[in-house]
Amino acid sequence: MFQSLAGTERTLTDEFDVTVELLDHAWLAMSETGPLRDVAENFMYFETGQGSELTYGKHEGIDMSTCEALCYGLARRYKPFMVNNVTGFIGPETHLDNFEMTYSCLQDHFMGKLMGLPMGMAPCYTLHSQVTIEGQQMATELLAAAGANFFMDVYLSTDRMLAYFDTSAHDNQTLREVHDLSPAPEYLLWALSKGIFEKDAYGNVQRGVNWGNPRIFCESDIDFQRLVESTPATYGFDNAGPRPANGISRTLRANLAVAREAIYVDLRPAEISSIPLRELLTGAPDKLAHLQDPELGARLNEEVLRRLTPEYNDVQIVISDGLSAEAIHHNIPDLLPVLMDGLNSRQLRIGQPILVPYGRVKLAESVGEALQPQLMIVLIGERPGGDALASRSMSAYLGYRLPDEHTRSVAARFSGNADIRYEYTVIFNIYSGGLPSIEGGSVIAEKAFTILKHRAAGNRLENLLKKVAS
Repeated sequence: MFQSLAGTERTLTDEFDVTVELLDHAWLAMSETGPLRDVAENFMYFETGQGSELTYGKHEGIDMSTCEALCYGLARRYKPFMVNNVTGFIGPETHLDNFEMTYSCLQDHFMGKLMGLPMGMAPCYTLHSQVTIEGQQMATELLAAAGANFFMDVYLSTDRMLAYFDTSAHDNQTLREVHDLSPAPEYLLWALSKGIFEKDAYGNVQRGVNWGNPRIFCESDIDFQRLVESTPATYGFDNAGPRPANGISRTLRANLAVAREAIYVDLRPAEISSIPLRELLTGAPDKLAHLQDPELGARLNEEVLRRLTPEYNDVQIVISDGLSAEAIHHNIPDLLPVLMDGLNSRQLRIGQPILVPYGRVKLAESVGEALQPQLMIVLIGERPGGDALASRSMSAYLGYRLPDEHTRSVAARFSGNADIRYEYTVIFNIYSGGLPSIEGGSVIAEKAFTILKHRAAGNRLENLLKKVAS
């Protein structure tokens, strides 16, 4: 059973959408009816990492390391199989550079071990921080020497889904050979049967004939070709010992450089849309401030706010660079006309689309409170992760503004968050390598209709739709 944990109750409930009571229920369900009930006593897997409470502004004045220790106290309640720490996952507002990321990872590992937890460590980074692949690898080496129990295995360290960078199988095997370690027994038994590892005449575990060969998991060459084509950040499978071959490493670094550069590009309004846009400003005065303090991009400039008055439209669209202006440049020209046509087809009242540089997702609420629409649609560039193409990935965050006390009461009971004011649905991976821009426009419009019809978004909407379907 997997769940991310936070070290303050507001973060756990408001942002991760769980309560301690729900976690207790999950543990009980696993112990009584779960697939491991007769096999193992440890069946909970948690992910934590310094900074989540701070980045949501719900740390209650507590420092990040103490919040993290509180996560471990909660995790220990359930005797977990593993607690995996992903410090560095959030970005520069919590961990700016290699030193901060490494120091915090070592702190977390130490605290987890003090509490007797099986600690997995995932020293990681995003491209809008100043952490580098070299810094991550040095942190991984230090943590392995300190006795970390588990590292993630993400191919070539690139997590395309969450747009960040983690440890890879190459890191894991390098550290096994440096520290003379073997894989966990159950995994080793399986890997020996696949030829991924083998034992020499003295019983020592070493790389086998199929180490680094994913072809063995596909029934045919055609299946393997389709797998490779669907994962563009796989630059090849040649290895030099336990490390990627030089050519693959160079391709990886070149793609990282292109993706990191996309973060520092400014919006070019003339390239975005033929549809007239209102241009507003956030509290971020420049790119650096925007990257290092997400709170600035989560609200409109005070002077701008004073000029705005409620418009009471059904839908208000906001376009912002977020963490990749290139994503906006590549998607909005095709997506916005389709989205507007779709919304207009239902005779909805639509506010003039707004363009806001240096914005964050929660800007939806700042604009929403000022203009008072029913539904905010924020089209925003996601943080680049992986190859150069992935730096063009955009998301649509549909924020439903709960309109009255009754609806807020229903939403509060469902979420456990008494202060809830917005519910969110997200449509992500909009770009030429995922959901194409034109199709994305129609998908967003259809989801907007569904939200307005059912007066709900996010998990509550999906729950209502399941009930309707059944």
